[in-house]
Amino acid sequence: MIAAIGWPDGVAESPAAVPIQPCALPPLAFAKRAKAKKLDMTDALIGSVLAGMVSSKAKEPPAADAPAAEPTSWCREGAAGPIYATYRSGGTDSYVLALADAGRTISVAPGISLDDKQPPVAIYLNDLDRTLVYPGFDGLPRPDQVVAAVQKGSPISSTSRNGKDITIDAK
Repeated sequence: MIAAIGWPDGVAESPAAVPIQPCALPPLAFAKRAKAKKLDMTDALIGSVLAGMVSSKAKEPPAADAPAAEPTSWCREGAAGPIYATYRSGGTDSYVLALADAGRTISVAPGISLDDKQPPVAIYLNDLDRTLVYPGFDGLPRPDQVVAAVQKGSPISSTSRNGKDITIDAK
């Protein structure tokens, strides 16, 4: 019976999984003193709309004639903490924290500004069913600052993983 169980279609053609190596890139450019920004309704709205766009885009099947996308190449940044590990896929201005081994991540990346001011560094907690947007920082925060902001703070908005439900909670 076990011999009769086969692989699903397409698995055999997939590239083999490889361990994520330490980053050989220049280190992340953390701000000397990254400070959490004040709550802003614009940041809450932009963050939730962007999270919804990403969720909607991820659900779309690729066009039949589209070339296969190259897999993202990730590297491991620094030593893992007790509850997270830091990864990045290039650049020195963004990273992802994998929280334990539970399928939850925190994305840290440059945000968008509607005025000519410096955009915040956006903080997104990607949970299983939704993405929570936290107040941004005025510079690239260290991973421990991000974890503390999520543990101690409250989200300013959220978007369901299907991208249809948005909640704004900037007080």
